[in-house]
Amino acid sequence: MKSFVTAQLDEDTMKYLRINTEMKVGGWGHTGHVLTPRELVKQAVGCEILVLSYEPVDDFVLGNLPEVRFISCTRGGMENFDKKALENHPDVIVCNAPGRNANAVSDLALALMLDISRNISLSSHYIRNRDWEHAQWFKAGRLKEKFFMGYELEGKTLGLIGFGEIGARVARRANGFGMNVLTYDPYVKSLPESVERTELNTLLRCSDFVSLHCKVTPETNRIICRKTLEQMKPTAFLINTARGSLVDEEALFDALKGRRIAGAALDTLATEPIPSNHPFLELENVTITPHIGGASHDIVRQQSQIVMEDICAFLEGRRPTHVWP
Repeated sequence: MKSFVTAQLDEDTMKYLRINTEMKVGGWGHTGHVLTPRELVKQAVGCEILVLSYEPVDDFVLGNLPEVRFISCTRGGMENFDKKALENHPDVIVCNAPGRNANAVSDLALALMLDISRNISLSSHYIRNRDWEHAQWFKAGRLKEKFFMGYELEGKTLGLIGFGEIGARVARRANGFGMNVLTYDPYVKSLPESVERTELNTLLRCSDFVSLHCKVTPETNRIICRKTLEQMKPTAFLINTARGSLVDEEALFDALKGRRIAGAALDTLATEPIPSNHPFLELENVTITPHIGGASHDIVRQQSQIVMEDICAFLEGRRPTHVWP
């Protein structure tokens, strides 16, 4: 049996594939280049197993790789897969890697909450730019007004819009900081005792931090808009480590510039990389990171464990655990 791997995998998983299949490698995880459908077909010809990350899979790929029986994608989101094409090829088993970056993203969500509420990046920015007028040092008794005064997390309320694997881990971390946690997710049936289910309007009114952890659907597209921003506290912060299209950026800019809310910390934007003339760059009450939620050295090991489990099941004639959708 032949396999073609474009994903980054740990050595144990690569060794397993070398022993149990005739393995070839290429593409994003090995050259830094995301293969086009035609390039993927050319390099994976004759393979029954594909292990991919970002390479697109469409009707062209599946139609021209008739031997393929199993595809593993090392991502939770499957934006590079054409769902209709998969429906046209029901004999192909497709698996993903849900939760592979759940720890990394939930860590970042808490880090961004601390950053924006305590002005960490802003104060560091002034120091790095030697802006000594703003980079004032707050030794005891030296200054009456402290420019970088912020908020502690303990006793504050965190509202999670979406309570999947990442939202649940954010909640556990927030509980550790002594926060009260609310969530709005009509599709989750059970919640831990430390998390309270509520309606969206109530969550927005009561939360000191609103953090997005839902998928992009017609229902959630621009769930943060003028109407929802108007319901947030003027002292509240918005955190987005999910997808940029969950936010109406024009409405958020107006809310931030007018101090209708206190601030926002954004790891994802509607357009990435951020354009150099983006209006968010004019604001000091925004922390922006370049979609680093999954940028953890540990993720390769975690996604490899998921991939290994499913490939073993496939080769042994069992149903894999993480069949998508």
